[in-house]
Amino acid sequence: MLYRATAQAPEAEAAIKKALALSGASRDYWIEYSNVAFLYHSHKQPLKAVAIYEEVTEAIPAYSAAHFNLGLLQYRQGHYAEAVASFRQVVQLSPDDDEAHRVLALATDRMEKSVSALAEGGNEG
Repeated sequence: MLYRATAQAPEAEAAIKKALALSGASRDYWIEYSNVAFLYHSHKQPLKAVAIYEEVTEAIPAYSAAHFNLGLLQYRQGHYAEAVASFRQVVQLSPDDDEAHRVLALATDRMEKSVSALAEGGNEG
C-alpha cells in the first residue's frame, strides 16, 4: 500500500476502510488495516492504534499479531487487565510463542501489583 509506505496514516486508514467496504471484509485488508494501526502507534497516536487493533481483533479473532500489538499498547497505557486479556489470547493462539508468555507474565505481575497498591491505599484512610 502506497499510503503505508509513505507513512500517511490518515490516508492509509481511509483507503483501507474503503477497500474493506468494497471487498466484503477480506482478511487481507483487515491485516493491512492492522498495519495502519502500527503507523498510528509509530506516530505517537496510541488511541487511534488501539481502536484499529480492537476492530481487527474483532474481525479476525485468530490474528495473534494484532492481539499482541494491542496488548503492548494497553500495557504502555497502564491498562494492565486489558493487556493481560490480549496477551492471554496470543498465548492461546500461539502456545509456543515464548515472547507472548514473557509479556503475559509481565502484564500479570503489573496488574497484580496495581491491584495490591489500590487495596493498600484503600485501607489507609
